[in-house]
Amino acid sequence: MADESLSFEDESDSAPRSRWGAVLEMLRPPNLPTAWADVLLGYWMVQWLQPWGDWRTLAALLVSSSGLYLAGMVWNDVFDVEVDRVERPDRPIPSGDVSLSFARVLAVVLTLIGVGAAAFAGLPSLWTALALVAAIFFYDGFAKNFSFGPLGMGLCRALNVLLGASPMLPSLLKGSGEHLQVPFDLVWSTFWWSFPLANGIYIAGVTLFSRQEATVSRRPWLAAAALVMATGFGVHVWSLSKIPRLEPAVWIVLGFAAATVGFRVLRAAANPMPRYVQAAVGSAIVGLIMIDASLLLAVQTRTHAMIVVCLLPVSVLFARWYYST
Repeated sequence: MADESLSFEDESDSAPRSRWGAVLEMLRPPNLPTAWADVLLGYWMVQWLQPWGDWRTLAALLVSSSGLYLAGMVWNDVFDVEVDRVERPDRPIPSGDVSLSFARVLAVVLTLIGVGAAAFAGLPSLWTALALVAAIFFYDGFAKNFSFGPLGMGLCRALNVLLGASPMLPSLLKGSGEHLQVPFDLVWSTFWWSFPLANGIYIAGVTLFSRQEATVSRRPWLAAAALVMATGFGVHVWSLSKIPRLEPAVWIVLGFAAATVGFRVLRAAANPMPRYVQAAVGSAIVGLIMIDASLLLAVQTRTHAMIVVCLLPVSVLFARWYYST
């Protein structure tokens, strides 16, 4: 059993990481900007009367998403500790760099921060955050051990986008232009639910792709996962095709994201060694930033999209020091 104190385990010669470096590795910093991108997409895609919305609400939603995303990363390692002792003994908890009890306390604190920040944004945001917490526990504690596990991770991503849109969810669910108070040519749209759905499908495929990343992956498994990812892209294409007067730059940005991810995925399928599969997974996760930017470009302004694009170098910079998977 791991040490149950709230402190870190004593480091040994076989653990070259610093104590806080191990914590950061457990938090997987390269993925955090992708969670911000999802929230920015969700929040801004439903802002029409005030294109930038309220900065205090948006800040609360970003804090909420950050807390819950980081909590999900830690809960993942907490629930996986026995498996990691065998398959990934160098992970922060099984290596002894971080005690199991410290990880549990950290996960609880991050969860409370996420829920508390959502409550500041309003009751709809609080309920959405609680649904996201339930999805995190469903995936980390149960679903990921079964074949339907990737659907649980996809649900988490979809709910993260909806967390951004949550202040408007009561009006959106009423479904009329009068309640939405949007320009007439936007009343037709289904994107407020199809964008989260497609991102969820895409991430379900990425999760499926990563299921065997610690060993040599099976090509049929990778092919099935790539098909699920492509389905997510397909739903986005379907949604975007319904938007009138769509500027060509949307297809260019989305196509760039698809090509970048597709190249890594095909390389991994051709050589399914862990290093190539893990690189493809990391590229696919970071690729969400460009996907979200293309979607915002379709329903908001270029400035909105460029702000999301600026998250890409942040994620790439983090990836120089920490794994995203």
